[in-house]
Amino acid sequence: MRKDIVIPEVKDVHVAVVREFNEVYKTNDWVAYLINNKDVAIEMVLIVSIGYTKKKASSTMRHKLE
Repeated sequence: MRKDIVIPEVKDVHVAVVREFNEVYKTNDWVAYLINNKDVAIEMVLIVSIGYTKKKASSTMRHKLE
């Protein structure tokens, strides 16, 4: 059951979101960087994102990085 799932606390891993200019499309894009300050490598990352405004929202997108 959901209450039986233990999610450990994440330490020494950070997210930085930076606005960068895209030369190909001539647009300003938001780019997210995952910063690992641990001594061991990260085995897998699951990214869940959603975009929204005051009136509407995009669908939920999920990406897995190995």
